[in-house]
Amino acid sequence: MKKFTKEIKGSIALFLSLIMLFLVILEGFLIDGSKALAAQTIMSSAGDMAMNAGLTYYDDALRKVYGLFAVSKTEEDLTKNLQKYYKETLGDVTGTENTTGYTDQMLQYISKSISGGWNEEEAGKLLNMSLSSFHASGLENSTLANEYVIKEQILEYMKYRGPASIGYGMLEKIFAFKDLNKQNKAVEAKLTYEETMSDIQQACQDAYDCILQYQKLLEQLKPDLMEKESDAINQDIYQVTELVFAYDMVKQKPERNGNEFDANWQKKTSRTDYDVEQQYANHCQENFEKLYEIYSRGSSSFSDNLRSSDWKLHLKAAMQAVLLTDGYMEGYSAYQDLYTVWKNWHTQYVKEKKQLEKAIAEAEKAKEDTTALEEELDELEETNDDYEKIIEGDESVEYPGVTTILGSDMHSGVIAARDAAAAILSDDIDKYMKDAGDRIRTIKENAENAEKLAISVKDSLQTVMDKMGDLKANGEKWQEAIGGLADGTVRTSMQADYDNKSKELDEEKIRALMAYMDNGIEYFQILINELEPVRVVTFSAKDVLSESSYAEKLQNKWRNSNYATTTKPYVSSPFSWSDSFVEEWLENCRNTEALTDPGVTFYYVDAFGGQAGSGGADLWPKMDLKTYKDKWNQIDPKDDEFYKYLERTCQKRETEEEDKNNAKVAKNSLFDQGKINYGTEGISSNKMDGDGDSHGFDEPESGKSNKELSANAKKNNKETSNFLESVGSLLEKGRDKLYISEYATKMFSYYTVDLPKDASGNPQVKKTLSGYEFSDKSNYLYKAEVEYILWGNADPKKDVEYTLALIFGIRFLLNTIYAFTGDPEIRSTSLSLAVSIAGWTGFGVPLVQSVIILGFALAESALDLNALKEGKSIPIYKSVRTWVVKPSGVGTAFKEQLGNLVNQGVKEAENALFDQLNKLTKESVGKLNQSLTDYGKAKVDDVVETATAAVLTPVQERLIGLVNVLDQGKSSVSEGINQALAGVRSSIDEEPDSVLKKAKIAAVEYMQNGGVDQIIQQVNSVQNANGLSAKDITERINGAVTSCRTNLKNKLTGMVTSEINSLTTGLQNSIDASSKELQKDVNDKVDQYLMRIDCGISFSNLPDGGAGTTKTASKPSDALTMDYSEYLWLFIAVKSIGENGETNMLQRIGKLIGKNMVMKDNPNKSSNENFSISSAYTMIGVEADVNLKTTFFALPLPGITSDGKAMGADQLTLHYRGALGY
Repeated sequence: MKKFTKEIKGSIALFLSLIMLFLVILEGFLIDGSKALAAQTIMSSAGDMAMNAGLTYYDDALRKVYGLFAVSKTEEDLTKNLQKYYKETLGDVTGTENTTGYTDQMLQYISKSISGGWNEEEAGKLLNMSLSSFHASGLENSTLANEYVIKEQILEYMKYRGPASIGYGMLEKIFAFKDLNKQNKAVEAKLTYEETMSDIQQACQDAYDCILQYQKLLEQLKPDLMEKESDAINQDIYQVTELVFAYDMVKQKPERNGNEFDANWQKKTSRTDYDVEQQYANHCQENFEKLYEIYSRGSSSFSDNLRSSDWKLHLKAAMQAVLLTDGYMEGYSAYQDLYTVWKNWHTQYVKEKKQLEKAIAEAEKAKEDTTALEEELDELEETNDDYEKIIEGDESVEYPGVTTILGSDMHSGVIAARDAAAAILSDDIDKYMKDAGDRIRTIKENAENAEKLAISVKDSLQTVMDKMGDLKANGEKWQEAIGGLADGTVRTSMQADYDNKSKELDEEKIRALMAYMDNGIEYFQILINELEPVRVVTFSAKDVLSESSYAEKLQNKWRNSNYATTTKPYVSSPFSWSDSFVEEWLENCRNTEALTDPGVTFYYVDAFGGQAGSGGADLWPKMDLKTYKDKWNQIDPKDDEFYKYLERTCQKRETEEEDKNNAKVAKNSLFDQGKINYGTEGISSNKMDGDGDSHGFDEPESGKSNKELSANAKKNNKETSNFLESVGSLLEKGRDKLYISEYATKMFSYYTVDLPKDASGNPQVKKTLSGYEFSDKSNYLYKAEVEYILWGNADPKKDVEYTLALIFGIRFLLNTIYAFTGDPEIRSTSLSLAVSIAGWTGFGVPLVQSVIILGFALAESALDLNALKEGKSIPIYKSVRTWVVKPSGVGTAFKEQLGNLVNQGVKEAENALFDQLNKLTKESVGKLNQSLTDYGKAKVDDVVETATAAVLTPVQERLIGLVNVLDQGKSSVSEGINQALAGVRSSIDEEPDSVLKKAKIAAVEYMQNGGVDQIIQQVNSVQNANGLSAKDITERINGAVTSCRTNLKNKLTGMVTSEINSLTTGLQNSIDASSKELQKDVNDKVDQYLMRIDCGISFSNLPDGGAGTTKTASKPSDALTMDYSEYLWLFIAVKSIGENGETNMLQRIGKLIGKNMVMKDNPNKSSNENFSISSAYTMIGVEADVNLKTTFFALPLPGITSDGKAMGADQLTLHYRGALGY
């Protein structure tokens, strides 16, 4: 290289030329690059300026009414307007009215100041930029339809307005709901416990009812009676066996000397003579007279025996019928001959009579003597008369005649004797079989039913023991729920309620009663099992229960037995008219071995063979139940201890029907009054799109069972409690939720927005936070907007109805808590009604009473809801003074008592006190002191009522169990009540110090030092009285409690008055001494004052109030009130905590705003007729392409091409994208 440079001249110049080329290129790149960077900066600044200008195109109506910002221009208008600003800012004046842009002006000024210009080149053209394309639009997802966007704007709007609008009062009200879930769990556990008690009572009642029936059957199954019954049954068996013996004899086909019986003796033979008298005397008279004598003439003739009611004579008649039949068959041929002779004679008589009558007529005609002929005729007729008397009978001497005795057909006389005897024997057999069957059926049914009842008793008692386990477990859950409550009256009352409930029954005593049933079952099985082998002529006693006619069946059984041959009339002796035959046959009947053959006849006796029956040891036996006579007191439980308990607690001491019906009417009236008034008058008829959420309240039906009504209440309260479960977190991390809730309820209309009306009846005018009035012209869902935000249904009426249902549910839950633990009048009356309906049924009364109390809570809730719908405020927690539905009003028009509600929150004294606190100055301290005096006086009765209820209600509860067991001694009753008082005192001791606590302690001491005796005396009067109805018992006990209550209140009033006056005076003196920070000092002192009276409560403590509380309520709980809109406020806040709740409600807010802003008659509607919440952008986006003229790249490259093409593009296109929002 050195050589080369030395030898070649100009090399350095060449080398520098090469270097300069690259430097020029580099410079060109740097110049054009610098221009591009400067252009991008200018483009960005121009974009920011354009977008800021664009944000000024917000919808002014939207800002004024709702405090929200959104661009109202269309995309086309926005692009057109912003493009102008953008171009002018760039300095590109092409197409604009101005010839000089902002940048041009600036650069010209600099140019003139420095060098006097750029050779007439406009300074703005230094960068030589021109706008190629421009587009402006709202950014996707930045509209107010996006829940995150609208939320941020709402929170920004409420940042300063929220604290002032919400105030501390609403936070106090939220605080009041904080532990509602815990209180509901205690109520739910109480109802579950009482349902189990009811199950136990039902099982006890079932056992008792079965025992009552069991005992009735025992009376019919006593051993003495069963021995008599077995004797009667066995006698029937014995008699039937003999009757069957005789029946078989008479039913056998008669046969004599190989000739069968022929009932037709009136047959003609070959005889031709007609001397009837001779035939009768020589061949028939002896036989006939024997037949006649046996049939009807003797003192114990067949006919007489047959007509007798003595079954034994019927046996004899049967034997006589056999003898008569044989005698008839003995003289059968002679009687045929007699009949033939008689018929011959009659023919001859008729012939001769006609001849004589003809001869007499001819003689008379010839006037001849007819004397001889007439004498001959007389003689003929006389002979005929004599013959007729033989055949037909002679009435003058009561001679029956052959035809009468023998019978003229199959159904009369001797020839029908066997059939007649068989018929009477059949009747006897049926009679005694039916008698035996009826007795067997009765014993079997009674014994089986008694056995079933005994088993049912055992099952019910086992259920009692099983349920006792459930009761214990449910009791532990109840106690655990009570333990979770804050110290105060609710916990004290609930704990006393728990302590006073029946806890257990002695299992050993229950098992002892079950042993009675086991013994009874053993006895009944003996009675049933011993019926199994009973037989009558091999005919099973079981079949006796299903048959109606027995003679033929028993004869067939007899014919198939070994004794069929014993009923043959003759064995070896020939026939004779001797009476010995009848006696012999009777003897065979009486001594038949069939009577003692167990294969043929089996008597109803015990397994040991029984004892001699009433017929004697040689006849039939009977049972011997001496074993069960001796242990009868182990079968009949009348003296059993647990049975006596059941008798006391389950025996239905029914009231008069009228009283019972009245009690049911009162109970049903409460549930009928406790209905939700879903009236939604004045709501907009406009509709929204989509389906939303729902909430209901399952209204109970008064006709349902107590368990169903209790389960219904638990279900409703559980749903309400679940809804409010997260209310506590609002106080911890819910600022944003509270702001959104406040915005929703203050910027949109709701059902009571025009209430309450003024004195003239005109609707109240309410305005938004921004100062605009609500109306049907400016609010699309007028009177239902907040409800729509809450639920989101297309039909606003549904949203209002769901809100009403939820409010009703909350009121019902709150009122249930009060009704269960507060007003003693409700407790007393509900007990009275429960006893009238259910009687003094031990474990069963509490559930019935609780259901009635639930009815009071429902009715009160209905009134609360109606008042809220009228725009009035209702105390969150009720007290004796603010509860409307008193027992005295059950069944009446409750609405008439609505004036008793605290419509504006608290009574006059409380209003005055808190009003003075809110506007306290040094000059108004005197008025505040007077308000304190008035308030202290008003609180006396409240504290006295609360303390009285806290002590007497548990005593009343305890009396339910004590009075049920009416044989409790005085000491036992006293011990039970004192245990209840000890439990109350223990709970009271855990409460923070207050006048109320002192009053409760004084009440307990009063009861322990004499008050209990007043009640015990009345209990003793109930125990010693006979025939008292449930109503009488209830009235006497309640009368004693009422008297005790009056005396107790009189005693407490003086003490409470003194204590409150002392506190009031101390507070007034302290206020007078306050100086700096007067408002804060006095508020703190009033808080302490309220705490020292009743821990900041009236009837029930606010959650977490009392000892250890860092912040107490500034008012008594019944001074904390809420109206309809405040409940909506709470609902919005609570629901916003749930999953998707806030998102859904924010979206609904946006939809409502969109509807309201385009209402035709809305005076504050958007200027944009096409306003839509989905296009209400809160951010603007700009995109632009700018052409930048290049310097270096635009130079031509000579020699390369004929046309001198440039070395690069003569311009660069730069792209800009920017976004800006409110």
